[in-house]
Amino acid sequence: MISVMSAPTDRNRLPDTASPYLAAHADNPVHWQPWDATARDAAVDRDLPIFLSVGYAACHWCQVMEAESFEDPSTAAALNDTSVPIKVDRQEHPGLDLLYQRLAQITTGSGGWPLSVWLTPDGRPFSVGTYYPASERYGRPAFSDVIDRVAETWATQRSEVEERADAWTDRLRDAFSPPPPARLDRPLSHVIEAAVDGADRQHGGWGNRTKFPSPSRLFTLLVASAWEHDEAAAVAKETLRAMADGGIYDHLGGGFHRYATDREWHVPHFEKMLYDNVELARCYAVASALFDSDRFRTVAEETFAFLERELSADTGGFYSTLDARSPPLRGPSDADPVEGAYYTWTPAEIESVTDVSWEQSALRQRYGITDAGDVEGRSVLRRVASIDAIADELNRSPSTVRDTLNRLRGELLAHRDERPRPPRDEQVIAGWNGLAIRAFATGASLLQNEQLATQANRTLAFVREQLWNSSSGRLNRRTINGTAGQPAVLADYAFVGLGALAVDHYDDSPDARAFAIDLANAIDQQFFDDSAEILYYTAADAPSLLVRPIEFADRSVPSSQGAAATFLAAVSAHVEHDRFKRIADAVLTRAGSLIEEAPQAHATLARTAVPATDIVTTPAAWPARPDGL
Repeated sequence: MISVMSAPTDRNRLPDTASPYLAAHADNPVHWQPWDATARDAAVDRDLPIFLSVGYAACHWCQVMEAESFEDPSTAAALNDTSVPIKVDRQEHPGLDLLYQRLAQITTGSGGWPLSVWLTPDGRPFSVGTYYPASERYGRPAFSDVIDRVAETWATQRSEVEERADAWTDRLRDAFSPPPPARLDRPLSHVIEAAVDGADRQHGGWGNRTKFPSPSRLFTLLVASAWEHDEAAAVAKETLRAMADGGIYDHLGGGFHRYATDREWHVPHFEKMLYDNVELARCYAVASALFDSDRFRTVAEETFAFLERELSADTGGFYSTLDARSPPLRGPSDADPVEGAYYTWTPAEIESVTDVSWEQSALRQRYGITDAGDVEGRSVLRRVASIDAIADELNRSPSTVRDTLNRLRGELLAHRDERPRPPRDEQVIAGWNGLAIRAFATGASLLQNEQLATQANRTLAFVREQLWNSSSGRLNRRTINGTAGQPAVLADYAFVGLGALAVDHYDDSPDARAFAIDLANAIDQQFFDDSAEILYYTAADAPSLLVRPIEFADRSVPSSQGAAATFLAAVSAHVEHDRFKRIADAVLTRAGSLIEEAPQAHATLARTAVPATDIVTTPAAWPARPDGL
């Protein structure tokens, strides 16, 4: 009998992968390939473009596009016939995501997930977008039409495709070229002034439509607040209050959703990210100390409690995300998941928790629960009415209303805990855990909670034992089910380093300090280019990309360039040479023009000028206000 080996692109190869995001696409009729040499070689052999789809497990629009298009047999067949489809988890390949997200921003003005890119077989991009609907809507073309158009262009206008691919590659090289040195005086002042001037003084935060928490920008305002910058303090407090009262905050279980879909922070996109929550918990802990605010303290405590309850792993690390969607509360068990189902309420559900009329009314007034609702007839909880206003309306004492609402809040949470839960991405990512370590050490100091310090030390120990290879001086990026893998990027080293220094500041820990120095040496050896005087995002010996990326701006997490420079400047106090300090100074000099042109996007970089603020766990010990601020 003669057996014929099938080509790798004749089947979906994702069942063989570890990523939860890739595994979720393993049953698609699309012949998905992982990002590896086998898939890229197949594109060369078949002379077909690569369709690169980048997303992550909790990404709502990734899930929508999968349900609409990737699960559709006819769309899958078209994709399989005209391209080599490669699916990428951005949490496994952040450098690849950074590279092509930048392209999307350059060519279309925006990026996001899912990221949809067509590449030549050698990796040069010639078409880019994000979410494409199954049929034309939202001002976007149908995905099937895009597939057909790309296939037609590839077949009949190859020379134009090659020209565009070359031009876009040149634009990427320009975008990731180190800027010329341009030392900027008072970089923090530029960020603070821009953040104050650009703030929404009516509703808090920044932007007129979709609003993200922007914790790095917010933290910079808190630093300025410690230096008695009154306008910075006002904007910080307005934003912190608006988020804490809005639907972006989980008023039952603590923690923050990814972003708000409106100016008023009312309706969120419901996924919960580890990095958002640890950075915001740190901001609220610092704000509670700076402004002597019980409300900010409570939000910090509840967010830390959420992290420990819902994202902590038994090993000591923290998982990555909670999905925005969960199974519907009613209907068949195999029905499509519903965004926000776990977190939203109807008046009837309130009545099932308490049959006391005035208590029902108090809950509806306090949290804005209406018959019409906010999302598919369901209400997002937010703080709408004050305790005093409810007491006046219901002819009860404020203390009675407060105590009753506290009790009912616990009962609502218990009721919610019985609902089908949102899925959790159980990748444990080094850098995000580094941010968690720093946040928990800061919380321990400012909230006087030794349990948070224990968690910070436990997570640091986990990273050292499970993700750090002391013999090679290398950090793995993530672990899944106890198996470590994927080379870490600059952000991972920098964030873990900042976490180690925060633990050292809180505990005076020689082990944490020594680990920080090891991480700094690794950054110097693997990421710094002496001739360009820049820190690259990927290690010098990492698998090569079309262009080696550099990350200056804050994105969903702090800028890796800024975090690494800040870390190196801070750790230089613990070594006898000035190499780390010189690297940090060189980076800040390179970034001068960027901070001047777009200060709000470069808050982390600007704080390199005062590195202690990013590792010292109490504002009382921060350095004095710089001259000229």
